[in-house]
Amino acid sequence: KQWYQRRVAITAGIEGGFYYDMHMGDDQAVCEGDYSGLETIMKSVVKEKQPFQRLEMTKEDLLEMFKYNEYKVRIITNKIHTPTTTVYRCGPLIDLCRGPHVRNTGKIKALKVVKNSSTYWEGNCEAESLQRIYGISFPDAKLMKEWKHFQEEAAKRDHRKIGIQQELFFFNELSAGSCFWLPKGTHIFNTLKDWIQVQWDCT
Repeated sequence: KQWYQRRVAITAGIEGGFYYDMHMGDDQAVCEGDYSGLETIMKSVVKEKQPFQRLEMTKEDLLEMFKYNEYKVRIITNKIHTPTTTVYRCGPLIDLCRGPHVRNTGKIKALKVVKNSSTYWEGNCEAESLQRIYGISFPDAKLMKEWKHFQEEAAKRDHRKIGIQQELFFFNELSAGSCFWLPKGTHIFNTLKDWIQVQWDCT
């Protein structure tokens, strides 16, 4: 929010870290060149040891507080079915959240912006397009080092990379989500397809 000066739509913790979705319009998008600047801001927040403060607020007060952000208004209106709910304050940021959180940002000892992508509001292709930033953090720098090593090893086993190296297929921007088969790959694909058909016929 500090870096882009845009409205945050959704934030969530996931198995591989966390992400932030925000609406940036058609004139701006997140790029990899932004990562270092984002990480600098994040590290300054960590250094300040900003506490996480849990607050309970009424639905009416939340609608008033977030009236500038239509995404928060939608969440409050459609997802909150109790008279009150919780928000968390961390420095100048207040956001909807069930919690819990660490006591303060100083507990974070290592962090990294991992990747970015575009997404749709609530996964609906008819809704607004949002920008998503993924990140990860650890309470110990050693855990970050181990995570990076795991990512490097996984990249070596990436089937998309191996398939290109073995001349099985290639990718092109004309069909970014689907490969183009080369002769060796086509042979393997057809062999597997025929085997599957035989197994299916036998049942």
